Parts: sequence; structure tokens; C-alpha cells
Amino acid sequence: MWIELTEDIDKCLENITNPMSKYAIALNTVFDSMIKGLHIVYASRKRLDNLQKADYINPSIKYFIEWIKCNYVYIYSCKSIVDYKIIVTLDSEIVVKDNTFYVPLIYFYDFRETKFLTENESDAEFFRYIYEFIRKDKKIADMYSICLENDSFHGGNVQSKILQIAKENRIALCIVDSDREMKGRTRGSTFGGANKVYSKIKDDHVFVLRELVSREKENLLPPYAYLLICKEKKDVLQALNACKENEKIIRYFDIKDGIKLGVFEDKVWQNYYKDLIDKLNNLGAIHQPASIEDKKFVCIDGIGGFLCEEACRVYFDEKEVSESIINKRNIDEETKELIRNLRMSFKENLPTYMYKEWEEIHKIMFSWGCCISKNRLPNYRM
Repeated sequence: MWIELTEDIDKCLENITNPMSKYAIALNTVFDSMIKGLHIVYASRKRLDNLQKADYINPSIKYFIEWIKCNYVYIYSCKSIVDYKIIVTLDSEIVVKDNTFYVPLIYFYDFRETKFLTENESDAEFFRYIYEFIRKDKKIADMYSICLENDSFHGGNVQSKILQIAKENRIALCIVDSDREMKGRTRGSTFGGANKVYSKIKDDHVFVLRELVSREKENLLPPYAYLLICKEKKDVLQALNACKENEKIIRYFDIKDGIKLGVFEDKVWQNYYKDLIDKLNNLGAIHQPASIEDKKFVCIDGIGGFLCEEACRVYFDEKEVSESIINKRNIDEETKELIRNLRMSFKENLPTYMYKEWEEIHKIMFSWGCCISKNRLPNYRM
């Protein structure tokens, strides 16, 4: 994360006399986090000069500050693309104003990387694939990377996880599915529970809760990408692919779990998804229950969660990984070539609304995880 040392701490720099004071240790720790590739610490050249002169700053930190000064413009050129930042103060409490967190220097006495809280490990991996895709597409300088410590709340555990992180005073980014059935419908219970706790801690913790615009991560890949690697759900995916430019359908249709009879009978839902239902009917892809009382009967198949994970590896991982997966799936040569072509032109096959949500995911992950790439740090080869 972007951590800024402003004139507020100048008085502290002048008054520290004991190298074992918590303020001295905090200043060394905050720069140590940048050395380790956890955050980016920003200070004016004059402030960096004053820190170098201070007896309580460790020799390794002074050496690192000299490296910052020599690469000053390049290191800090990412400031314009950082939406959230920390301002270090001498106050006793954290104050939050919009996207800026005013944080006491003493907070950095015991300080680590940003927590990245998602529903499960595969969600975090998916978002990292998106981050890397947008980074390459926008040609973000390889000086920068992100450092985020994965943590998972596994559904109903989200409230206790947020409280635990808040109690530990950790910096944290939490991304939660919206679980909306359709545009305008209420969010799911997971977001509701997360937001209830977040509203209690957001004003005095370095924490942000971000809701996906789309239903869940499975809705953030175009149906065509699934269709090429999964023939088992061909009818559903063909119908969805025919609606790929219809944002309100692709964003919110439950592509992972499918549609149960209880949902399918909702007249408002049927009207909302009429275009898709018509296509599914033409393909004979809507199942009929033996009993109308069986509300959990699946009328429209979902693709499951595992397919999204495989699709990410096929399209965004190393070529060897991709080839291994498509070979195991017994895919014909013509389709393999289509997959390889899609790997090379994935952006061109992304609906505009989907690409924009990818951009937003990249932006918030960079803001909360930004750091100097480890192979660009002066201690990398030492």
C-alpha cells in the first residue's frame, strides 16, 4: 500500500533521542516493509535526507533511503494510479476520510503486508489472474508488483474473520460476491453479514470491503471461454454465449450452481431472463421436475466452480500448464487451436462491461497491495 510520510512527523524526527523508542522502531519498520517488498513508503527528498542523518535509523535503512533518492522519480511514478493511501500522523487514533487513512506512527511498530480476504483460495487466485492480465494490458512498469497475504472466510465465517483482522489491526482488502439474482435485487447474505460488521469498524481501521458488481467470479469470464473447454454443459453455455453482450444476463445468471425450480418459478425472474430462457428452450436445455413440490430440483444446469479455476489456468497461466490441461480434457485439435487463439486475443473477446470490472479489480488490488518488485530492490541479489 502507499504509505506517505508528511510534515506531520517532522517534529517526531527532531525529538527522538532513544533508538529503542517505539517511534524510532516504527520508522525503521515502515521502511523495512518497503525493503521486503510489502508496501511503498513515500517521503519528500528533504524528509529522506533528515531520516538519513538520524542516529536511530538503522544503517541498512539509510542505504535503502539512498537507493530511493537515486531512483526517486521512477519509484514514485505510480502515485497517480493509487486510489487509496495511508498518511502517517502523530495522532493517537486512526481517522478515515474517503479513500485516505490517517494512521498514527506508532501503528507501524508491529506491521505486516496487506491481508487479502476472499471467500476461498480459488477466488484469490482468480483475482490475481485478472490483476496480472490488466497489468500487462496497461503496460504497468515492472518496477511495481503487489503483495497481498491470502486469507479465506469460507461463506458464513466472514463476520468473525473481519472482526479478527480488525482486532489484530491489520491492513486488509476484502472482496465479496454480490450474489444478486438479477440487477436491482438485494445482495446475498454473505455480503450482508460482511457489511454489517464492516460498518462498525470502517471508521477506525485500515480496511475496505469491496463488492463485486457481478454475481460471483464465474460471471467474470465470457461463456465462450468455458464453452471451448467444457462440452458437458454445451447447451447452457451456447445459450449464454448467444447473450454475451447482454450485460444484465451474463453478470447475474447463476452460471456456477444453475437454477432451481424455486427460482425458476419466479415470474419476475422469468421476465428478466426471457431472452436466455427462450434460447435454452430451443436447445431443450431446461429440465422438468417429476414433482412441482421439489423446489430444489435443478431446471437449468450450472457449470460448477472447478471449471472456472481450470479456465483461468488454460487462458492465463504458463503455456505448458495450459497445454497440459487441454490435453487431459481430450479436446479435438480444431478446438485446441481456438483455445490457443483465444489465449492470444482474450481482451478482444471480453465484453466491454466485463473488461471494465476487471479494471476495477486491478485498480483496488494495486492500491492495497502495491510494492516494489522484489527483483528491482537493491537487496535482491545480495
